[in-house]
Amino acid sequence: MIQLGRCQDLDVMRLVASGAILGDDTGEVLLPRRYLPSDLEEGDSIRVFVHSDSEDRLIATTRMPSATLGNVAVMEAVDRTVHGTFVDWNLDKDLFVPEIEQHDAMRVGSLYVVEVRLDKRTDRLIGSTRLGRFFDPDIDHLRPGQEVQLLVWSFHDFGAQVVVDDHYSGLIYSSEVPRDLRVGDALHGYVQRLRDDGKIDISLRKLGAAAARDAQSLILEALRARDDGFLRLHDKSAPAEIAEHFDMSKRAFKAAIGGLFKRELIEIRRDGIRLRRSD
Repeated sequence: MIQLGRCQDLDVMRLVASGAILGDDTGEVLLPRRYLPSDLEEGDSIRVFVHSDSEDRLIATTRMPSATLGNVAVMEAVDRTVHGTFVDWNLDKDLFVPEIEQHDAMRVGSLYVVEVRLDKRTDRLIGSTRLGRFFDPDIDHLRPGQEVQLLVWSFHDFGAQVVVDDHYSGLIYSSEVPRDLRVGDALHGYVQRLRDDGKIDISLRKLGAAAARDAQSLILEALRARDDGFLRLHDKSAPAEIAEHFDMSKRAFKAAIGGLFKRELIEIRRDGIRLRRSD
């Protein structure tokens, strides 16, 4: 069955002057000649993406879009009209994002996370940056501390809104948002809390025991890299000084050096910490 907005394998029914007719018993679609592999023959199967041309006729292409129906991707706004904005989704025909489907007014040249949707009124593929309807609220299989992939799609007063593992809604609170974070940035984070509303609080730092192990390893590596095995940092150092060296909070630093001391790997002095020579 030919599916609009999907990548699919279709059979070559016949070759014609304008290209190849693909399809099956349920229907046919044209693959224009410019996309034909030189060795394509009748009876072959070829993977294509099906969308619509400027006259709303189904058309196939061997070019793959940035996102297919029901999925999201980062796309650049390339043109704007009074009715909406066109974004580049890696096809010859740009994807239209109607004004009503824009989370914020889109600006040409800026990047946005766009979902590909089907406009049921017109049976056309459209884009949307209003992702509220896209997210899956079923997050029961996720666990606090689990590592997840993130895609930044919006900012508000509370922090950065992110797509979690391509399907779920997450939030990085303002206190953890890096200054240089931008819409369209991809990064990894950790599940901090699963909320009753189906959304996820996200931390960019590891949590619990895993975070403690990482912090200790980071400090040990820094000490071992110095000839004297000494760092002028201790539990009375200023938070900004600790963050400059290790990009961690003072609380995390104190817990880490406490753990290293108990393991007899470091000495804690008034003026700093030193690697034990036996290490």
